[in-house]
Amino acid sequence: MNYRFKISAYIFAAVAFVAVGGAHAHADTTLGVTQITSVKTSAVSDNSFDNGWKWLFDVTIPSSETLLQMKFADWTNGTAILPTANNMRFYSSQSTDAYDSDHAVYVSSADVYGDALHIDADKDLNASLAGRQVQIAVETKVPEGTTNGSYGTSYGINTDVDPTNTATSTDGSSEVENTHLTVRKSSDNPDAGVLVADDQDTSDDFDVLAFEVKNSSNAYSDLDKLVIHVATSSASGSPAVNITDIIRRATLSIDGDDYNGDIDSDNTIHFDDLDTTIGGNETGEGILTVQLFGQENHYAASGESLQFSFDSSDLMADGSDIDGAVTGEIQTIVVNTGINVAGNSDNAVLTYNSDDTSKSFGTYTLKFDVSANGDDVYVPRSIATTSGSTTYAGVVVDPNVENTFSGTSTVSLTSTADTDGSFYVVHDGDTETFTAVTALDPSSVGFYAVGLDSVKYSTDADFSSLKALDLDQTDSDYRTDALAIQN
Repeated sequence: MNYRFKISAYIFAAVAFVAVGGAHAHADTTLGVTQITSVKTSAVSDNSFDNGWKWLFDVTIPSSETLLQMKFADWTNGTAILPTANNMRFYSSQSTDAYDSDHAVYVSSADVYGDALHIDADKDLNASLAGRQVQIAVETKVPEGTTNGSYGTSYGINTDVDPTNTATSTDGSSEVENTHLTVRKSSDNPDAGVLVADDQDTSDDFDVLAFEVKNSSNAYSDLDKLVIHVATSSASGSPAVNITDIIRRATLSIDGDDYNGDIDSDNTIHFDDLDTTIGGNETGEGILTVQLFGQENHYAASGESLQFSFDSSDLMADGSDIDGAVTGEIQTIVVNTGINVAGNSDNAVLTYNSDDTSKSFGTYTLKFDVSANGDDVYVPRSIATTSGSTTYAGVVVDPNVENTFSGTSTVSLTSTADTDGSFYVVHDGDTETFTAVTALDPSSVGFYAVGLDSVKYSTDADFSSLKALDLDQTDSDYRTDALAIQN
């Protein structure tokens, strides 16, 4: 069942709002919001839930439906926007998994139903009424620099049946029927990076994909099979016909159980002998590790990359309904020498000029660590934005990751690394910190953020042999928070 409604808000130096509204379900009782109580009607624009808005939603849901989702549109005030994604969360003390703020469900996209919280079937705030009475806490944090004014949004509530059931075998043990599993990318999933291969010998082990299998049921589930797909990007003239020329061995570890995969010419890896159990209301953790053949006579010395993925149709578990999908980051193969880049920290600071808003600007700082593998690497000491000339830049930042940027930008780059003329030097086996600072003075009001687009390097102080490691700017490790900048 689905329920939709609108809410409005007003932002002073702090923030307050009032809400009214409506929802959708799939069963007997009509889903509805019976009351909304404002717990906190003012907020400080400091990007914290502690100082943000909070409401309590009293909701009637069908007795048979214990999966509950919420969605929210972005808050708007004319051209000003307060993004919903990562600024809102909800939870319920009647939930088995999202039972407090530390275990809340976060809204990850605007106006899209995301993860569900699971209502405890034994908890009803008023059993004398039809359906099940539940209370949901909804919280919003207000980003720094949010424009003052009156804001509005809309939301929806969706409930559904949790496809979970248990039966009892002749020996009295619990067997799974229609358990519900969700596969998703783990927070420990490896960042986009390089796999340093040897020209002759088998490589080290590389972790290339990390994922979770969440069991939302009370009963256990036995995993049987998994197929992982591998997308490749080969250089022109590469001798590699498929992944059997690149990957020598693939090992899957799930909750301490290790399995060797069959590497097939259709660019899939099959694990057909899984024997891992995911307990009721538990989450299993999996990681895929690969070894590469020596490069010579197997694949090109440059231009090869791998990306690993699977979805719910690729995992088999007896009696289980499965949803979700997992896609890893692109891993670029380099021979003998390469770099890895890991996010360190980020910061975004608004300089607001109340007398002349056209002089307001944002300053964005991205710190990241560069590690050298196999040899010393040279990173040019220059920095550029994606809209400028990037030919000789060691670091490229993108001011368009939140909204298209138009205006004036200035950039600077520093590092803890040694210098050699126009290059920073990261010595083999070492890790150095780089700091990229970008100032944005946009020509129009809006929300703006900065992402780390790529890092370039060479094995000597030579601009003509630069290689680029492209980074995923949707990953929070490689982007700043957004600032609302008036102009």
